[in-house]
Amino acid sequence: MTGLAGRRVWIATEDFPPKLGGISRWSANTAAAASELGAAVTVLAKRASFRGDSAFFTMVSVEGRSFCALRHLHFMRALRGEKRKQGGWPDVILCSTWRVAEGAVLARAACPVTAMVHGLEVFSRYTPLLRARRRRVLEKVSLAAAASRFTAGRLSSVAPGSRVFIGINGVDTRVFNPDGPRRERARPVQLVSAGRMVPRKRFDLVLDSLKLLLDSGIDAGLWLAGGGPLESVLREQAVPLGDRAEFLGEVPDDDLAVLYRSADLFLSPCQSDASSGDVEGFGLTFIEASACGTAVAGLSEGGVTDAVEHGVSGILSTRSDFARDVLDLCRRPDLMDCYGRQGLERARRRFDICKVVTKLLSESLGEEGGEPAGSPHDDPAS
Repeated sequence: MTGLAGRRVWIATEDFPPKLGGISRWSANTAAAASELGAAVTVLAKRASFRGDSAFFTMVSVEGRSFCALRHLHFMRALRGEKRKQGGWPDVILCSTWRVAEGAVLARAACPVTAMVHGLEVFSRYTPLLRARRRRVLEKVSLAAAASRFTAGRLSSVAPGSRVFIGINGVDTRVFNPDGPRRERARPVQLVSAGRMVPRKRFDLVLDSLKLLLDSGIDAGLWLAGGGPLESVLREQAVPLGDRAEFLGEVPDDDLAVLYRSADLFLSPCQSDASSGDVEGFGLTFIEASACGTAVAGLSEGGVTDAVEHGVSGILSTRSDFARDVLDLCRRPDLMDCYGRQGLERARRRFDICKVVTKLLSESLGEEGGEPAGSPHDDPAS
């Protein structure tokens, strides 16, 4: 693909900043990158209240009652309305989920439509009717773009007739990089963890890891960025750790990069339970930390195995061994430094957001062949 200058790209999404979460992050990152690459970008977002810098893309608010059940109809109307307003369909429509893409299918968009598949939506326990709708949409759109090989494998089973591509997540390496300000640290070993405090993220294992380090004589501290329903429970668990565990609340991207680059190790033991549908489809925070030159540690579950390359950017462990493996790694500062350097090179090469969006749009526009679901490869985003 030689460039996006003059291309019209619409991004239809349920979530967009200031709303938090992975879909919101994907939508904002993709819109900004496509704009930077020269495309004329329009973002159609559920009840949009974006207050950031939208000078390079147009925001359209998608309104409607009973949004959860009727989102496909609301997006259908919004897309048709934008078509009338702009005098035609764009070159491509990127949809944040299959539920949004259903609106584009119903609107009979006369252009390529790509549905993102992050993870939960192909593992969730749907009714037979929803399963049939999901399959119809994912097989009808031009491209079903999966967050990871883990997600793509499931996608190929729930919608075997879909055209699958792997690789939708990237980071802005101008924000997430090793250069820039750092946060003062009071301990020789500094850990950091970030994310929504929900059961799947297993922040309890992060706190267990810190406790084991302290019990083993390692002078360590921990920064926890984020919030959520389990925050009060985690704060109670952290009481015996005193000021070694600092809860920082929600942190903007620029400040999050400061935390990453100031730490020795990023921890995020996200678990995936395919039987219940509660899975981690990728793990963007690992790439953010790697892009800042910081070693990472996670569980060998779900899409995290695409985000972390064991023995290169960090370590992958099991739930039962995680704290012990973190302890062993923290006893090897030279190895953490090595993982940080290798992870930085990997993040820049594979997950720079402009490279990811360029390839995603090339595939969406039919300018490159799609990758079969679940096929083995070394580089999900290159």
